[in-house]
Amino acid sequence: MRRWLLFPGKAFTEPLFVLLALAFFLFALARRKRRAYPFAIASLLLIWICSAEATAKWMSRMIAIPADPGEPEVIAILSGGSYRGFDLLNPPTTSRVVAGARWAQEHPNARVVMSGVDVTVTGTSTRTLELMRDVAVQLGVDARRISLEPRSTRTLEHPDGLLRLPCITPQTRIGVVTNDWHMRRARLAFRKRFATVICHPAAPEPGELIVNDLLPTGDGARDTTIMIHECIGLAWYALKR
Repeated sequence: MRRWLLFPGKAFTEPLFVLLALAFFLFALARRKRRAYPFAIASLLLIWICSAEATAKWMSRMIAIPADPGEPEVIAILSGGSYRGFDLLNPPTTSRVVAGARWAQEHPNARVVMSGVDVTVTGTSTRTLELMRDVAVQLGVDARRISLEPRSTRTLEHPDGLLRLPCITPQTRIGVVTNDWHMRRARLAFRKRFATVICHPAAPEPGELIVNDLLPTGDGARDTTIMIHECIGLAWYALKR
């Protein structure tokens, strides 16, 4: 079975799926007009809220956690993927690499690991990891300090992937770099495998609320979808504890 068939759950929170589901229910209720109209208004209001950037910003602040003090022995920068064709890092991954490279300069003795491969139709690809390494080198990190962890494909697998690298044990002080809204879930995963986990979230995007943030947009729907995925992931991790 192809790997992408193993992870269908995220599709159920995609905005287009939600819209199609709402359209189906509206059609089913069309024969009962008294119920259809209130449901239609409620559905449109829900779509508006879920497509507003203000909703995504609020959810991001609710699940974000601050950085931890500490001296990492290994700095793990978690991959967040790249654009189609693996030619350019996406914004979340870029912010992680920038934050990780700056942190690595503050701790010159720490080893740097780019963690997480892309799942493709034909298998996996390390192209995003290679792009991450190239960007880190451009930002001043010595290439000899950087290793690639090419086994993990999702957050829960990052710690196990790192433990399969030479000289990394459960007692290694692991510094984890990811986005602030993803850090809470990453911390849960790493604390199951490592005694000391030092969180270093990438700097959040400017959070000033503007009028346009209250309007429904495609970007707002995308960002809210990401936050919904995170909340579902956190709930799932909590159930598995």
